[in-house]
Amino acid sequence: MQLGSTGLLMGAAAASGEPYRRVMSFSLFLSKTDYDTAVTQFPTSVPASWVSVASTACQTALDNASGLLTALESRYETASSNVSVIESRGSSTGTSPS
Repeated sequence: MQLGSTGLLMGAAAASGEPYRRVMSFSLFLSKTDYDTAVTQFPTSVPASWVSVASTACQTALDNASGLLTALESRYETASSNVSVIESRGSSTGTSPS
């Protein structure tokens, strides 16, 4: 299987290209799926019942982690775009013959 511009491809479409391309594309797809799931389950605030300095520190940590998740989203977009460019070339340009 591989991630194509229209989604997950199977069969002959997945068999084309270099093996590392298929693995790279599939690994990126699985990783992004895990990321999307984690983001939906990530808390954005501490429970209202939490009080004191510890709750403030925890909220600060959640805010920082949320910022990192946002930054990671843009990295996934860049990686996906780069993989698409590599896959669209359909050749082994830039590699040496073995």
